Amino acid sequence: MNFLFFQASIMSPFQKRVQLMLANVMDASLANTIKGHAPLRASQTLRSALRMRGKSVGSITYFYSAKNDQDVVFSSDLEFAHGLLLEADETVKSYDVDPDRVIAFIEGKGYLGSKPDAIVKLWSGRTRYVEVKYLEDQRRKRAVLQAEIQKRVADSVNADWCWFSEKDVQAKNRLLHDWLHIAPVLAQSRVEVKSRWEHLMKWVLEASREATTLGNLKRCTHDPWELVFSTTVLLVQLGKLRSDLEIRPLSAETMIAPRDVIYA
Repeated sequence: MNFLFFQASIMSPFQKRVQLMLANVMDASLANTIKGHAPLRASQTLRSALRMRGKSVGSITYFYSAKNDQDVVFSSDLEFAHGLLLEADETVKSYDVDPDRVIAFIEGKGYLGSKPDAIVKLWSGRTRYVEVKYLEDQRRKRAVLQAEIQKRVADSVNADWCWFSEKDVQAKNRLLHDWLHIAPVLAQSRVEVKSRWEHLMKWVLEASREATTLGNLKRCTHDPWELVFSTTVLLVQLGKLRSDLEIRPLSAETMIAPRDVIYA
């Protein structure tokens, strides 16, 4: 089983590129100190997906979603990339890609368009419906007409609608690369972080009450660095802190600050 994700069949070219990205070193000293060691075990979510897939041809990709606090399963490479970027997006409060829950949500809202692949809730209070579709498919006349309808229907229930394609993956390539390093650390440390959450949370919030860096946090802490690192990322995802990962690569110089503090 791969350190980050599991596949039930032969890897596609995209998945091979993901593995090559994992082989690259961002910052050797930082990567070595935050890297997890224990192998991942298939969760109930993954086992259920495998039972549903049966012996049919295809692949199942998953990773541990800190925002959902569970393994999230994807049926395509593009959906996998979209999910990982939703984890990385600090404007996203939560999201759901489970087909049954997505259908239940849009029916409850009176949304009459076709089923989106993801329901995304933003910290701003807005909701976004996302359809994951390759550019080649988006260009088809039927898809263009359908997109116009989807946007109008989404607007009628006070929501946004958009496509996600390989173009978005390319635009966020560096951030995706960083999160291919971050996601395994969150997965490997989740049990211990939960057991020590109150202590770790209070320490990180106090240590970052003014803008600081990951390197400074590492130098100051007496706790295992992978736990402090994971707690810091989780506090960013919970909206308590913010980072500059959107504009700068992950390193010891990555900035961390309270969400309402503006830094250069």
